[in-house]
Amino acid sequence: MQCWSSNGSTTEPADMPTNLTAKQIASGYHTTCALKLDNTVVCWGTDKYGNYFGGANVPTNLTAKQISVGDFTTCVIKLDNTVQCWGDDRFGATKVPTNLTAKQIISGYTNACAIKLDDNTVQCWGSLSGGQKVPNGLTAKHISAGRANFCVIKLDNTVQCWGFNDAPINVVPASLMAKQVDVGWHHAFVPLH
Repeated sequence: MQCWSSNGSTTEPADMPTNLTAKQIASGYHTTCALKLDNTVVCWGTDKYGNYFGGANVPTNLTAKQISVGDFTTCVIKLDNTVQCWGDDRFGATKVPTNLTAKQIISGYTNACAIKLDDNTVQCWGSLSGGQKVPNGLTAKHISAGRANFCVIKLDNTVQCWGFNDAPINVVPASLMAKQVDVGWHHAFVPLH
């Protein structure tokens, strides 16, 4: 694995583990985490709040199948499909709903969302102000989060976005079908065929 920084340097961060091999990597505002081949989690980054924005203080004996890093919180889907989040909890994003099992997790700016394992509905927690509340009954197969908006691929492969009401990404092109969506600061992308 190789990482580089905002100054264009190809030198890996000093606190990045050496000889790291991973099956997944996730980066947030100041934190990067890797899901290693043995399903354990390792993180590195900037220690502004004493928790690397949720990264470095990885819970002990944690094994996972998916990881997501947001601006202030890191979340995983554990091997038993339950969800665990840690980090700076000023916005409530580490308070995972009781008995939640998930097939996908995404950490946002001040919140997190999951696609539930049992019925494919989307559930979010944390700060959901400014239109970030999940549309009622929304089901999905893929979810992505930006700074203040979310987009999903619904079960029929159409795209739906929501979030801060003034964001242009909430206006999805008519009849847009996709297999994946990725949300940035003020924009969203889908690969076309």
